[in-house]
Amino acid sequence: MDRTQVMVRRLGDGEHVRVGEVLSRERGVFTVRWNDDETEESLRLDYRNLLVTEGTLRFISLVDPKQISKRFTDDPLRLVLQLLSEFPSGLKATDIKSKLMDFGLDGESVDRAWRSVQTKLAKHGDVTTKGGNKTVKMYVYRAKPSDTPPAPLPDDDTSEGAEASQETIAPEAAPEPDEIIPAEEPVEPFSTRLSSLLGFKQARKISDLLAEPLRTGVALGRLDSAAIERFSSQLDESDQRTVSTLLLAVPKKVQAVPLPSEVQHGVLGAAIAELLTEAPAEFRAAAGWLLRRVAASPMLVAEVVGPFVQLSLFLTENPQKSDLEVLDFVAHALSRAVPALDDDVLLPERLALLVQALPFSEEGGRVPLMVAVHERSPGSLLIPRWWDGASTEALVECGQGRFGRVIASAEILELIVRPLMERELTEVTTRTRLGVFLRLPVELAEQLPVSAFVNAFRRVGRHDPIIAAWAEALGGEEQLAATRSELAQARQETETAMTLKHEAELLVQELTERCNRLERQLQETQAGVLRRRASQDRQLQIDVMRALADLAAEVEELSVRSVSPDTMIARVHGLTATYDLRPIGLVHEKSEFDLKLHKPIAGDPEPGDEVIIRRSGYIWSSSTEEVVLHKALVEHPQGMPVKSS
Repeated sequence: MDRTQVMVRRLGDGEHVRVGEVLSRERGVFTVRWNDDETEESLRLDYRNLLVTEGTLRFISLVDPKQISKRFTDDPLRLVLQLLSEFPSGLKATDIKSKLMDFGLDGESVDRAWRSVQTKLAKHGDVTTKGGNKTVKMYVYRAKPSDTPPAPLPDDDTSEGAEASQETIAPEAAPEPDEIIPAEEPVEPFSTRLSSLLGFKQARKISDLLAEPLRTGVALGRLDSAAIERFSSQLDESDQRTVSTLLLAVPKKVQAVPLPSEVQHGVLGAAIAELLTEAPAEFRAAAGWLLRRVAASPMLVAEVVGPFVQLSLFLTENPQKSDLEVLDFVAHALSRAVPALDDDVLLPERLALLVQALPFSEEGGRVPLMVAVHERSPGSLLIPRWWDGASTEALVECGQGRFGRVIASAEILELIVRPLMERELTEVTTRTRLGVFLRLPVELAEQLPVSAFVNAFRRVGRHDPIIAAWAEALGGEEQLAATRSELAQARQETETAMTLKHEAELLVQELTERCNRLERQLQETQAGVLRRRASQDRQLQIDVMRALADLAAEVEELSVRSVSPDTMIARVHGLTATYDLRPIGLVHEKSEFDLKLHKPIAGDPEPGDEVIIRRSGYIWSSSTEEVVLHKALVEHPQGMPVKSS
């Protein structure tokens, strides 16, 4: 029955773990849903995040180490059989003991139980042995297909379980003399043996050694290569894989084993963390060898490129000869990886900084990396740092094939190459340097003005008679060519001026006609406005006269008829109302003084004082406003003369 792989994370306290379901894996990145809170997280494998198979002893030792101890105490044979079932190719006795101790079991307890377990393994029907005599014996568990791995023991000690346990661990009869198997030497855990090999006074956990790959690599580098190979040959496959991981940062030549990208990623990340804390020279050397071994991979995958470049940047600060050699390996490896990188991984600024100190040469890594970046992202090489240290001679030397097409691209030629050549040509003072520019390919030579070459000949001729003679012989041709060039330029400028003059005359003519049209339109508009205004004024006068005539006729009619004053006033008010006029009070009427509506003829009233209207005023109401045409004349009672009694 297949078992599920799960992710186990060691927490900071070193005693607890989290377990999660692996939902997916893409390019070394695992998507995990943690069982404790159902949250999801994307992560990579390292010394804290471990991918294990659920139900295996390795899984149980991480999740519940006490259960391993209990199982071993209850039935050590059963635990060993389960261990063998997890390694179909078999295990040596030393490997069995080592793994049991790596699961957290005490070495003395394993040694005490091993004699009994070894005897039972020899008699077990499903266990066979390989080797013996001159070779180390290996135990292989051949369970039937219908068999299942030994089930976990119950946590509660029932009476029935206790009896079974007692029966299982009861001592067996001593084997016959010819069946006695010699006891093997006690085996220390893998971490203890490795710590002893490295010369550490106290045993260190494998996770701690993996978390400091540079320090561990430096310690391994102090050992003889033969000693490392002897130690590695005595390990099982999984432990050999761990040693191979630690050998990535050994600062000398050792036999290396290709490792998957997720392992490389984890080691690179741990090395970066070390250098951020401290960066002694020996760590820097170990980082260089780590980069060499990763660069030797056939192809860098995208998830490795980020930490690979970040670690390489540590070597760009005051690089020594050995650092430049490593950076050259790095540049070659990146040039192979760039075509397959995504935009979020391809960071031209960092790559430019990485190769800034490398020389321009046909065999070096700087040129192929620049070609790969240009083909992947054409505008990226406009970053000036890419061209630090470049010279005209170096560009000509490397300008064959694909790099020649990079140099000849329009933007790079105009913004980078041409200014570089012009600057260097102005500094030429020897015939040798002048020869470099005389040998330029046509594509580059035509970018430089003739005058720049002439000035260079003159500078060199001050100290070199041969060049001076050449410059003198070419002087007449130079002046003639200059005169012809000036004449052609003058003709071109004259033609341009005539063309501009003709265009200007046409424009003036067009603008004059447009002004005339606008002037006529303005005159016509003004005349129309004056006519409309005169017509409006005349109509207004007619309306005023008509209203006055109506009023005069009304008053005349009423006077002839001898109507009472009240009737006459009422008729006048009715007539004025038709013209939107309304009176301000009536004669002899009392009112409160309002400076806007009243004008005093006697007394000095204050606003709100009681006054008597002596003559009505009028207000004209339009659709938008009210206009006081005449204020009512009023008299303050205090200013009136007192009648004599």
